Amino acid sequence: MIYLGEFIVNRKELIVDLVKITCFFIFYLIISVDLIKQVLKARVVGMNEIFGLISGYISLGLLGVFLCLTVEYIHPNSFSGIDHDLSLSENLLYFSYITLMTIGYGDITPATELARKASILIGLTGQIYIVVITAIIVGKYMSHHAKK
Repeated sequence: MIYLGEFIVNRKELIVDLVKITCFFIFYLIISVDLIKQVLKARVVGMNEIFGLISGYISLGLLGVFLCLTVEYIHPNSFSGIDHDLSLSENLLYFSYITLMTIGYGDITPATELARKASILIGLTGQIYIVVITAIIVGKYMSHHAKK
């Protein structure tokens, strides 16, 4: 996050920053997909699968941050209510997780159409993850313990 904050504050070249954000996004996308695949492949649910489930959710939040940062670079001021005492990345980290969890306090809001669509995508991803992936893991856990 320190590295992320560094290149957000020093907006020297937009293209270089977008490439960095894209690399981070691809990295966390690969990590998220791999975590979800590993959790879904597990036949028996233990602590490793539970931690994998949590890690996958955290990775989805980070994907949301990079998505929001990309939107902000493409259309500056796409999010209103940004706290200027904090860096842009800290504000969007907060926004991403609040949206992923569908809490939505309303202090930071999407101001452009692209930001609204990104927010919808983040919220839907969080809900789908909780409903589908978590339900599958709970089902595996229950069926395993019912056999004992």
